[in-house]
Amino acid sequence: MTKILEGCWDCEYCGTKLIRGGLRNCPGCGHPRDKNVKFYLGEARHYVEHPEDIDPNPDWICSFCDALNPNDAAYCEGCGASKEDSERNYFEQRRLEEEQNKPKEEPRPQGSPIRFLLMLGIVAAIFFAFVSRAIPRTKTITITDKQWTRTEEIEVYKAVEESSWSLPAEAYNVKTRSEVYAYENVLSHYVTRYRTVAHQVLDGYDTYTTYEDMGNGYFREVEHSTPRYRTEYVTEEYQEPVYIRMPIYRDKYYYTLEKWIVDRTLTTSGDGDEEPHFKKVKLGEGERIGTQIEEYTIIVNRKTYSTSFDIWQEAEVGRKYKVTISDYKITKMEAVKK
Repeated sequence: MTKILEGCWDCEYCGTKLIRGGLRNCPGCGHPRDKNVKFYLGEARHYVEHPEDIDPNPDWICSFCDALNPNDAAYCEGCGASKEDSERNYFEQRRLEEEQNKPKEEPRPQGSPIRFLLMLGIVAAIFFAFVSRAIPRTKTITITDKQWTRTEEIEVYKAVEESSWSLPAEAYNVKTRSEVYAYENVLSHYVTRYRTVAHQVLDGYDTYTTYEDMGNGYFREVEHSTPRYRTEYVTEEYQEPVYIRMPIYRDKYYYTLEKWIVDRTLTTSGDGDEEPHFKKVKLGEGERIGTQIEEYTIIVNRKTYSTSFDIWQEAEVGRKYKVTISDYKITKMEAVKK
């Protein structure tokens, strides 16, 4: 059978302490206990001889005079109000007081503020550097020099020796050779191994006692037990798989293929005094001009900006221009009137 102890309460009107939980009125001043009372256990433990006689339910609080009444009382002992008109019991009143007195928690900063601000500053600086390059901006410049470079590849049509795992349709002089294409792991056998494994084994139970406030001046004794474990080590045998790397063979093709390949690259460059041009070249038999690349730059003091041929051709060294620059490239230019 569950053991029940008689608790205590203090009178907030006359200061009498350690009043027995079974008493509903203060023996010092006669004032009845009300909604502000809090039951507790004193140092001495007083067990109830007949716990079955104690109502297990908490007292209820009269909403009109705040008196605490036993659960089986249909009407308030202080003012006669009905229990049905009451709003809360002893425990509900305690929870309400806890919520009202609970301090508001301020949000805690995550990590060091200085470190956070430093990282934020670094990210912002990197972001600003990229964005500032991409955002078009307008400024006035004086051109100090301009340069050009033209590059072209000379391709020759010739037979080349190649190899691959697939055969092009135009290939000839084809030879095949079985070669290692890849490797795969193949199970060879198992080896017996041993390992020490830890196991948790039940070693008994740890018991402890708590006292549960019943909300009516009494406390219920509650016994608890938690399992206790010990660690035991066991040697286990297991089979470890052993793999070997086995080559996968496929036919590799060796063949001759005629195609255009870059034979040489020709580059010409100059400044604004010379008309941009590609290097004059006399193509031999089986040759052609491949990829051609044109680069035009405008120099302002020590800064170099790329631009289109039309803008470059219009630009005059020593003259002022209002230009639009985006990512170190002049995209628009307008001469400033002298």
